[in-house]
Amino acid sequence: MKRTSIKAGVVYATKTAGSPNPVMFLEDGAAGLYSRQRGGGIHQHEENSYTKARAGQGFSIVSIGYVILKQDWMSAGSQPLALPWQVDPAAELERFRAGEKPSVKGLTFDIITSLAKIAPWDEATAENEAREAAQREARAKSAESRARIDAAREGLRALGIDTGYSLGSGKIELPVWEVEKLLALLAAKEGD
Repeated sequence: MKRTSIKAGVVYATKTAGSPNPVMFLEDGAAGLYSRQRGGGIHQHEENSYTKARAGQGFSIVSIGYVILKQDWMSAGSQPLALPWQVDPAAELERFRAGEKPSVKGLTFDIITSLAKIAPWDEATAENEAREAAQREARAKSAESRARIDAAREGLRALGIDTGYSLGSGKIELPVWEVEKLLALLAAKEGD
């Protein structure tokens, strides 16, 4: 997402492999660059050609990025908060700068170093719902195929024919001697 299109107080989503997670930037255009110092303090950085958002490395280089509010999933008993969160971004930014906790229980401050996985909330949730619907459809088709294979194998077993099958391909496999038995049964049936 473009940094200039970010608005303070709007809920965005971080796109992940699972469901999108809600985040809220506290400044328009993700204007401020911040880092948490090793001693626990907050430092605001002047953006220039040397100081840009970046992930920390090891113990000596701290992450520098944009301050966000996010759901506090780690606290015991945390429950998802209803969206949109009713918070004042400017007041929350001041709380962050002062090293305080957010005013709403269940939220936490964080620093995000890349905007590559940020998307509008509605767009990210629509993509996630479409992906989940496609996965449900694929599982239903797989279950239907499996049921057809099982029924066919049971029918052949009733005739005394042992089968194997390849789950991935959806094919029933017959060894040559089982095919010979099947052909003998069919020939006997035609002879009746």
